[in-house]
Amino acid sequence: MGAKNNELSKSSICEFLAVCNFFEVIMPSVPQLCEKMRQNYCYGGCGKCARHAYSKLYGSQDIPDDLFPNAFLG
Repeated sequence: MGAKNNELSKSSICEFLAVCNFFEVIMPSVPQLCEKMRQNYCYGGCGKCARHAYSKLYGSQDIPDDLFPNAFLG
């Protein structure tokens, strides 16, 4: 059962985490908020992240720096 839990946790991490610079570029002065947002969007909630959706559509190299994870892409 431990191996299955490990697989689930690996699959819930955003595939673009290593190339997403949002927290370093836009929010370096608020580390507590950054950590909460990382937990909410990067580790388990990437399906609701606007930056993740944008990366899927247009590529991770073209993400606007000021696109917040909680933005609406509608």
